[in-house]
Amino acid sequence: MTATERRRRVLRLLESCEGSLTAGEIAARLDERPTTVKFHLDALVSDGVVVREPGAASGPGRPPVLYRAARSLRGDGAADYRLLASILVDALGAPASQDRHESLVDAGRRWGSVLLERTGARDVTGLLDALGFQPEPVTDDGDLVLRHCPFFDLAEARREIVCPVHLGILRGAADEVAPRTEVASLVPFAEPDACVAHLVGEVTGAF
Repeated sequence: MTATERRRRVLRLLESCEGSLTAGEIAARLDERPTTVKFHLDALVSDGVVVREPGAASGPGRPPVLYRAARSLRGDGAADYRLLASILVDALGAPASQDRHESLVDAGRRWGSVLLERTGARDVTGLLDALGFQPEPVTDDGDLVLRHCPFFDLAEARREIVCPVHLGILRGAADEVAPRTEVASLVPFAEPDACVAHLVGEVTGAF
């Protein structure tokens, strides 16, 4: 098992726990050496995906050091991979001369209006919420923060494929209900627990 795989196991364990764990508890659950687990925990803390915090002291000496997962983009619901596959198949029908990124964005854009009708959403954030992105209200700077990704595992490994589709869906939905608003860009993993779409133009209530 590679170091990356071991680190991912530590993170997945913490994400599955409701509370915090010590390095020793993590090591016991994963059947790893505490020193190895501590090494990976330090790296995960540095990456911002794990939080280190002091535990409650139960006697003389230092309080235990606890670890928990930071908020994650990983969605809580079941991913609709049939939907994603349909959009990707649509993208495969693009002319061979078209840039792959553009073909993925265009395919997602075509599906934006379809998904509005399918979900019954009346605005873009309503659609994103129905799809599992957990959007926050648009900021005064025109940033739309997405706290969950319904295809997190795939996006984490192949963001160059999944994220352009999401950008296209945003643009397609905006075309339908907020034509004065342009989705200028989508920054994947802009924060450890969020992707951020940048909006320009007139951000109306239809967003």
